[in-house]
Amino acid sequence: MDIDVEKNCSSEVKNLSEYLKAIEKYVGEGYFYRGQDREYDEGLKPKIGRNLSKDASSISEEKIFYRFAKESVAYQKNRTSMILEILSLGQHYGLATRLLDWTESPLVALFFAVENLDLKFDSVVYIITSHPVKLRSINIDEIGNPFKITEDYIYHPFYIAPQMMAQSSIFTIHHEPTLDFSGNIQMKVIIKKEAIKEIKRELWQNGITRKILFPDLYGLADTVNSQVLELGKGVD
Repeated sequence: MDIDVEKNCSSEVKNLSEYLKAIEKYVGEGYFYRGQDREYDEGLKPKIGRNLSKDASSISEEKIFYRFAKESVAYQKNRTSMILEILSLGQHYGLATRLLDWTESPLVALFFAVENLDLKFDSVVYIITSHPVKLRSINIDEIGNPFKITEDYIYHPFYIAPQMMAQSSIFTIHHEPTLDFSGNIQMKVIIKKEAIKEIKRELWQNGITRKILFPDLYGLADTVNSQVLELGKGVD
């Protein structure tokens, strides 16, 4: 699925230096990035929207949320009752929500774009901005019930999980999650499929690995597997 891009700005890259050159005008405060490993599979749609029909989405979404909110309490070190915080926590652990993951780091976005070494497809990094203010950034005090919003927002979450801090997490909140998001997209960077493995290797050389972005034993194990089995690097 193709996405309209602000000012029709897109670029194809084949290595890390080309990527950094392509995005140099879109780096700094107010720019946010999302990497996807298959350009045309999902568009920019939250998980809840990808899995549910428009007619069923609002009812089923709230059922999913309240069940997660109730049963996740035992796993929370610092319990929260704020809907957006619980949605953010659930989103980070794979819950189907109306949030879509972005990051303030262009290298983190690139990592997620090339993490899957499926060479049948190009990957993509999307760049959005809160400038000008037609896609507004909000904090948790500025929104009531996120299931009742009437426009899309950029949400700066509290970092209530270590992965969120490591990944410089930002979310978009979608008022109609079954529709493709297209607001204020500044650029689309296409990573050519033949370059994915080499770019992943370059990111590893620059310290962008799952053990950094997922600071736990799962992240460490995934990194070791990737370095040895995928990238062919020995481990001392």
